[in-house]
Amino acid sequence: MKKNHFIIAVLIFLSISLARDGWSGENRFQVVSTILPWGDFLNKLCDGRCAVKVLLPPGATPHTWSPRPEDIKDVSNARIFVYTSRHLEPWAVDFVDGFIKGPKKVLEIDEIQNTGTDPHIWLDFKFDQKVVEKMATLLSQVDPSGKQIYEKKAMLLKASLEELDSSYRKQLRDCRYKTIVVAGHNAFSRIGNAYGLKVLSVMGISPDAHITPRDLSRVIAFVKKEKVPAIFFDHAVTDRIAKVISTETGVEIKAISPGVSLRREDLNRGIDFFRLMFENLNALSSGLLCNQE
Repeated sequence: MKKNHFIIAVLIFLSISLARDGWSGENRFQVVSTILPWGDFLNKLCDGRCAVKVLLPPGATPHTWSPRPEDIKDVSNARIFVYTSRHLEPWAVDFVDGFIKGPKKVLEIDEIQNTGTDPHIWLDFKFDQKVVEKMATLLSQVDPSGKQIYEKKAMLLKASLEELDSSYRKQLRDCRYKTIVVAGHNAFSRIGNAYGLKVLSVMGISPDAHITPRDLSRVIAFVKKEKVPAIFFDHAVTDRIAKVISTETGVEIKAISPGVSLRREDLNRGIDFFRLMFENLNALSSGLLCNQE
């Protein structure tokens, strides 16, 4: 990963976090999101004017997780509730359709634009900029006195996302290998489509799919035939499948994150969505032998 890109991003994030504008903690309103990316965007936009809670705990998957009573209470008390889609988070439908007293504003990310069948829409950094604009509008509606702050933070956050997209575009432009081999479910097609790469995974889009011997053999055969230098696995789940493939082929294994949630050790390191994405870029660039002289 190029250091100058990372430094620029860090400086932008620091500027987002500065100057709380005298807003006291007692005045903060509650905002709830289902997953890490939306919660991270909201937190940077709010800049201390609201309290943001992310429902999905470390290491969990939105496909199978169920809310606890305290989560239901938090959503009921929230002024804004943000979720991805009814397909990815079916349990969120209960919040929206009246299972509990709904929040004042609800944002379903999938309704901003027709995003297709792949639910991992936060990995489209261009689309994320539209999400940030919509979030800033909702925050301004709930807290009109903070409109200028939200608009300013939205500009900075969109600049961070643009820099992230630019870094991916530059570092993945010239790769010796053009296929991301994933020892798990395919959460990375949006990355592949955006930056001219293919994705070959042992499983489909859903992490709940079953792995068949035929699927595993197909990936092993591809790795051997193409002399793939590295394969990737979701760092929040087991690396068991990746190790099986590595044992059969001798290929190196590298961890990447779909970005949906953090591990507990990531929380201790103060990692956010952007840092995860830059770490992914570093792993992909290295594993695909990009920009090799």
